[in-house]
Parts: sequence; structure tokens; C-alpha cells
Amino acid sequence: MKKLIRYSGLIAAGLGGLLGACSEGTAPVSEPPATQVRTPSQLVAQGNTNVTAVVGSTIEPGPAVQVLDEKNQPVAGVSVTFGSYRSKVVVSGPDGIARYGPWQLDTVAREYFIDARVRVTAQQELYAVFYARATPGPLARFIAVSGNNQVGRPGKALPNQLHAKATDIYNNPISGLVVSFSVMSGGGSIDLTSGTTDYNGVATAGRWSLGTTSPQRVTAKAGDLEAVFQATFCETTQPCELVPENLAYVRDGAVWINRADGPLLVAN
Repeated sequence: MKKLIRYSGLIAAGLGGLLGACSEGTAPVSEPPATQVRTPSQLVAQGNTNVTAVVGSTIEPGPAVQVLDEKNQPVAGVSVTFGSYRSKVVVSGPDGIARYGPWQLDTVAREYFIDARVRVTAQQELYAVFYARATPGPLARFIAVSGNNQVGRPGKALPNQLHAKATDIYNNPISGLVVSFSVMSGGGSIDLTSGTTDYNGVATAGRWSLGTTSPQRVTAKAGDLEAVFQATFCETTQPCELVPENLAYVRDGAVWINRADGPLLVAN
């Protein structure tokens, strides 16, 4: 009987230890806190949003934006779409910034823009806009555009003024350029000897009064470039009015065609 009681005590002690061990091993483990998802609420442009540069140049650094939540904290991993045509998608980094990269301007002088957009919901979109004004490059071409090859009488003013145009290498007109006009040969005079190119790159001189000897020439100068205008004396059998080149017209019952080298009588 004593042995049986002793064995029963040992069994009870063993079961108690096992139950204690099981109780310790199955204690509930606390779960880590859930990661909070940050929702973009702001798209802030970084740097200058309105720049001026020469046509064909590259703007660096290019457009960049920072994605922030409602607490002004950066939001990473957000897709930012730059531009509507040939758009580029950039994912925001740990600092919430997405960079477009270098911005290559076209060769036409005008205003350009790139927008940055983040779609939050079907009804909400964040956006920022960057502008670039492309200005003409250096003077590359300077030509006579109007008033050349006129026909007149010695000592008399020609009917049309002289116009010269200044452009860059991409044919963009250059405004604000000072142009001087002067008689190159044949005598004569010009009422207004200087002008400034307008929005279309055109400078205008005053009326050209012919001299008495040939050849009759006027030069226009802009920087290191020149444009030459010439005129010829009309004969008594020729009309002296300037009309568009290759245009047929009737004068005193005769048919004339205006050519670059002077009026041509074709029928009388």
C-alpha cells in the first residue's frame, strides 16, 4: 500500500510538471502592429517651375516633385506620370521625390510645359506643372525679304521700303536686334538708316531715293551679317511701279511681266 501511494505521488508530480510546461509553451504571442498605409495628399514641385532657355538646349536638373501625405510626410512607392504626350512614369523614392530627368527643349521658339500627375482615386488627382520658355539662338541668317529689285528713276524715291529679316540657325525670328542701312553704291539716300527687328525678326528702313549712277545698292547690317538690296533705273518705255515678281499686268495697253531683273514686255 505504501508503494502504491508513493507511485501515485510521483505520477501526480510528473503530470503537474508536464501541464506546467505545456502551459508555458502555449502562452499567447502578441502580434506586431500593422503597417500604416500613407495616402498621397500633396504633390509639391521641387525647384524652379518657370525657366527660360535657348531653343534646343537641355534643362538640368529637370522637373521633380515630392509626394506627401496629409501630415506632410514623404510617401514612397507612388507612381508619378510626367507629361501627356510621350509620358514618363517615375516611382517616388524613400524621400517621396520623383525626378523626370533632363528636359530637352525643341528647336521652335515658344513656351513648353510638362505636367506631373498622381492618381489618388477615380475622382481625385494631384498635379503640378513646369514651364519653359525657349528663346531664339544666336543670329545665323540675315536676308532681304522685301523691297529688293525695285525699279525707279534717278533722284526719285522708290515706292516700297526695305525690309531685312534676322533668324537663328533653326529659322526662329530674332527680335530686338539693331539693324543699320546704308547706301553701298550709286549715290542716293535713305530716310531712316537704322531700325530694330520686330516680333517677326524684321527691321524696316526708310524710303530709298536713288542716285544717278549704276549700280544702285544698299546694304543692311546686323552683327557680322549683311543683306544687300539693289535697284535699277527704268527706261522711258518701262513702268516704274514695283509689282510682285512674275505677275502679269497691263499698262498703257501693253502686257508686262515683272521679273527679278526688271519688267519684261510680252505683248503690246
